[in-house]
Amino acid sequence: MIHQAIAEAGMDLSRCYVIPVANDENNARWLATLRSQVPPFDVLYSGNAFVEHLVRAQDPSLVVKSPKFSKKEEYNGTKIRDLMASGKKWKHLVPPAVAKVVENIGGRERMRALARSDTRPQEW
Repeated sequence: MIHQAIAEAGMDLSRCYVIPVANDENNARWLATLRSQVPPFDVLYSGNAFVEHLVRAQDPSLVVKSPKFSKKEEYNGTKIRDLMASGKKWKHLVPPAVAKVVENIGGRERMRALARSDTRPQEW
């Protein structure tokens, strides 16, 4: 989805790496695990205060920057997934390329199934 959205926006894909990163639940080795999965970096962007805390504790020299969010309450992944699961309109909240990928992989059905799962019991 990210790759398709970047391409659709006309950005130079030769300057971008889209890398799926497995999370490490062990906070003590989290940054080392991240670094082992991606090319070298000097700046880490995160809007998560806990991630910033982990980075500062493990490598105080690493620069952490918070992205500037535009309409954070409206353009929110959890909200969009909930709209998808409940059958409400959501496509206007994502780039057209992302909506197309979601449709192609049966994303709405996946969100409905997750909403009904034991890990998130909820009636739609």
